[in-house]
Amino acid sequence: MSRILIVDDDRSIRRTLEKFLQSEGYEVTTAQDAPSAITTAEADKPDVMLLDLGLPGGSGFDVLAALEGKPRPPTIVVVTARDDMQSTVKAIQLGAYEYLVKPVDIDRLKTVVQSAIASRTTRDKLEEFVSAAATVQQTGVILGKSLLIREVWKQIGAVSTTRAPVLIAGESGTGKELVARAIHTASADRERPFVAVNCTALAQG
Repeated sequence: MSRILIVDDDRSIRRTLEKFLQSEGYEVTTAQDAPSAITTAEADKPDVMLLDLGLPGGSGFDVLAALEGKPRPPTIVVVTARDDMQSTVKAIQLGAYEYLVKPVDIDRLKTVVQSAIASRTTRDKLEEFVSAAATVQQTGVILGKSLLIREVWKQIGAVSTTRAPVLIAGESGTGKELVARAIHTASADRERPFVAVNCTALAQG
């Protein structure tokens, strides 16, 4: 179940949005000021935050700035009475996903929330993919099930036990550096630094 945090200093607005979003199947929490919005977002890790800009204890801009760069921040939809270019531009610059002006059409809000959650899901999957790819790159793990990949594994195992220089040839983008890193990881020198050099960037002469 997706989680939504509603941040608004108006109790009636919080309650109305809370009831509507709960009826749509979301898990909903609320906050009424900037400090509690930040602490609740950090503690509960909501998927989406509906954020008013005019708040006690700080502005919605302060909340956006505080959460920007945090691990797994919520996708933030600004819901405010401020209908001006400066506020809109600033909110988007600080990472807001969408900017809605009160009074908000409930069908429009429903669509935006669904889109924000879909965006969040895509972002989470992308972060997992990037993290997994980085792990593979760092550890020198080569994934695959084909006979050719298994032959590459065998060659890595064979040459990693020698002290002889190894020439790895192949077209650009075929994974030469990944094979070199795998050999290094499997060798007795695995605790020493692995240094990759881009030869095309070296000056001639």
